[in-house]
Amino acid sequence: MSNAFPVIRTIVFTLPLLALSACSSTPVSTPSALAVTVNTPTLLSEGQVELRPIQLTVLDRRTHNHILRVEHSLDNAEFATSQTPVATLISEELQRGLSVVGQAQTQLTLVIEEALIRAVRRGNEYEVNHSVVLSAHGVRGNTQVEVEMTTRMGPQSFRRLDHARLERDFNRNLNATLNALMQEPELKQFLQVGTP
Repeated sequence: MSNAFPVIRTIVFTLPLLALSACSSTPVSTPSALAVTVNTPTLLSEGQVELRPIQLTVLDRRTHNHILRVEHSLDNAEFATSQTPVATLISEELQRGLSVVGQAQTQLTLVIEEALIRAVRRGNEYEVNHSVVLSAHGVRGNTQVEVEMTTRMGPQSFRRLDHARLERDFNRNLNATLNALMQEPELKQFLQVGTP
């Protein structure tokens, strides 16, 4: 009877540890969509400059529509899109701050070149990389402006993917890139009234 107690105590202490280790290695199901939010870029929200009326176009030139790719193995991947298309969100937010009209002498085309979180399983961890690339092309008569901004983050390693954190990081990177693009001096000057 004295030998049974240590065995029972060992089982009682070992089972919770096994349950915890099983939980930590079980992959979390990837959601089908992430909530992307776009904020008005600083130039537009400060109201410190008078901006020209523009004709705005926002294009998504990516070859895919997902913003999250989770590669569990070579032949097993999951994808998540944005609940609302990223181009739509950017267009709606820019329209809040810019004087957008149907036809204007000043035309601005903003292009989503890349917007992706890539998580690749390597052993017991996921290696996560974020990448956002936005470009803008402005035309007014003979004047043209082209600007590109890139934000990259990673690689970071995680035992488990926290989708809420990935979503927050993506939103922060997307907004930082858009803000930097709209703050770029040449583009900023191009959009202001009173500049050639």
